[in-house]
Amino acid sequence: MDQQQLEMMQQMQDQQAAGPGPLFWIFYLAFIGFIIAGMWKTFAKAGEPGWAAIVPSTTSTC
Repeated sequence: MDQQQLEMMQQMQDQQAAGPGPLFWIFYLAFIGFIIAGMWKTFAKAGEPGWAAIVPSTTSTC
């Protein structure tokens, strides 16, 4: 392998070690917000308080 290929491989390894970038986290948080908003709306339509969609319940319905 020549020097250029080794440098490219090192850059790829550095990028993989860095983890997900900021764009990933923006989309991830937007997706989570969308899910919470949908659950909130569903709970509200079912006659439950919307905040119950994000607070875990301690009672079992089974």
